[in-house]
Amino acid sequence: MKGIVHFLGGIAWTSMSSHAVKAAGEGNPFYFIVGGICGLLPDLLDFRINKFLSKSDIIAVPDPLNPDPDVISAAFDAAISKAMFTKKPVLLKLYTIRLASDRWRRYVIHFNTKEQRIEVEIGEVISTSRNVIDNSDKIKGRKAILRVPCDLRLDYFSEISVEALDGPQFIVSCEGNKGIRIGFIPWHRKWTHGIILSACLGCLGWVIYDRTACFIMAGAHALHWLLDQLGYLGSNIYFPLSSRRFAGMKLTSSDSTLANAVISWFFCIFIFWNLSLYSPVKPHSWNIVQFFAFLFLLPVFVIFFIAKLLQKYGDKQNKKVMV
Repeated sequence: MKGIVHFLGGIAWTSMSSHAVKAAGEGNPFYFIVGGICGLLPDLLDFRINKFLSKSDIIAVPDPLNPDPDVISAAFDAAISKAMFTKKPVLLKLYTIRLASDRWRRYVIHFNTKEQRIEVEIGEVISTSRNVIDNSDKIKGRKAILRVPCDLRLDYFSEISVEALDGPQFIVSCEGNKGIRIGFIPWHRKWTHGIILSACLGCLGWVIYDRTACFIMAGAHALHWLLDQLGYLGSNIYFPLSSRRFAGMKLTSSDSTLANAVISWFFCIFIFWNLSLYSPVKPHSWNIVQFFAFLFLLPVFVIFFIAKLLQKYGDKQNKKVMV
């Protein structure tokens, strides 16, 4: 999920405490501040620290003037060969193709697990905001195929699009007779997204403040990685007892605008309910069923209905263009 979702999740968790709400009403926002911070903390640690501490063994830097997909496939070939020879994980970094200050060239990597091969295709020119600028040049469509000499296993999507800003890092591991496993951004959702750090934050809150801070800091942090489990990548919940991320439930993608909007709205409504619950003056007369039915379920239903209509309209327009 996006940062705003995790921040609202931390605030929503904090709003469950009557002591925290009362303290905020008396001018002490400490509990809500630490709740929001702990909700953001896992990704903050990953993207501001762990990302830069993860050093790559092999890097692939495509030429912006003459992008060759063989450069990327050769990098994967070298990483797989090294992992199979040394029996140790190999970190591979792919760089983006930057053409100008706001011009990039997309390329796509498809991991074909059925045919045991990695396919790389050079794509179109895009802007930093991922809008297509040039879709008709001769460079687009160049392909390279790498045959993998053993079973190919993944922990994320089978197709990765490398677009703007920073490129992804992969970890290539040999799993003996099981084949090769390719992991996506290995520095993400490890020790920062687990029970141990949640417990440590809870203990810290108890030591420096009180039991309410313990409840809020541990819970806001745990809610972060629980939300992340709705997606595909998963988290290493039991670090350091395990070195692998547990696969997510695959219910939605962290990039889904609709999912992020719906969960954010739910947290906003949840915060409103809790604040009204602990308020000396009730701002409404609804019970909990009426409250969430009218302020959450009804708007979400309307949004889904409009989204479906727009999708159907878009499909019709695409068919007209194809005809």
